[in-house]
Amino acid sequence: MPLASTLARAASNRDPRDGPAVALQGLESLLALAVTSATTIGSQTAFAGDEGAHSSHGSCENVLWGQKRIQAELARLGYLVSARTVAKYMRRVRRGPPSPNWRTFLSAHAREIWACGFFCVQTILFRTIYVFFIIHHASREVVHVRTTRHPTSEWTGRQIVEACGWEREPPRFLIHDRDSRYGIAFDLRLRALGIRSVRTPFRSPQANAIAERWVKSVRTESLDHYLILNERHLRRILSEYVTCSTAGDRTARLGNNRRVLRCLPCGSQSGTRPASPPDPCSVVCTTCTNLWHDMTD
Repeated sequence: MPLASTLARAASNRDPRDGPAVALQGLESLLALAVTSATTIGSQTAFAGDEGAHSSHGSCENVLWGQKRIQAELARLGYLVSARTVAKYMRRVRRGPPSPNWRTFLSAHAREIWACGFFCVQTILFRTIYVFFIIHHASREVVHVRTTRHPTSEWTGRQIVEACGWEREPPRFLIHDRDSRYGIAFDLRLRALGIRSVRTPFRSPQANAIAERWVKSVRTESLDHYLILNERHLRRILSEYVTCSTAGDRTARLGNNRRVLRCLPCGSQSGTRPASPPDPCSVVCTTCTNLWHDMTD
């Protein structure tokens, strides 16, 4: 059924004596009916094949009707609405296969994705220090960590250049939020390195879940147990945490819970980690541990 006939029949059922209040009350249903006739009927004809394509000449023309055309037809029947109101009730026809979701994108390009972010740390004198970090999606390795009291777009862009360096290739994608610190200077740095910026939606921290999870880990496992004196003290704590966590992740990727570890001082193999080694990131056998305790006692 052509759209003009549908609108004419809907308008004939309206009593002019009902007043504008009743007319406005039925306007929403009329708009929904009009827009549905312009889009749904046409889309069904387009997907019906060759036989359905020539079944109704009026239905084929409705596919090409846009906001302005429907607005003009409504104006002819006495309904003055804007094109934006008509677009609110239009059903857009999706052609082809559905687009991949966010999870599919992350799993398909995990090796080519870095994620970055900021979080704040308060010192013992109530001074705010900003921590900037970059993490690799596939390996969960923290690529770069720096601190500053005055983060700017230029400073953030320099950190991306330092993170790439000579020994590490730039990623293909960089996921970050819409903070003002990722400004024009930051975008220019990414373009120069050939990195595509991927901004997460507003108020959607789950879109950058790996970076948010690392922030929670560094707080609960390290920062919450210290009283931060100054920026230098914070950098030292973060450096030790990143070193230990990276070494632990590499060891955990070896496979089983029972791991054959090699003692750093003497080079012998040991299957256990001592309770209090000289360096928490190192592996020391029992003999070297007892010797170390004898020397310190």
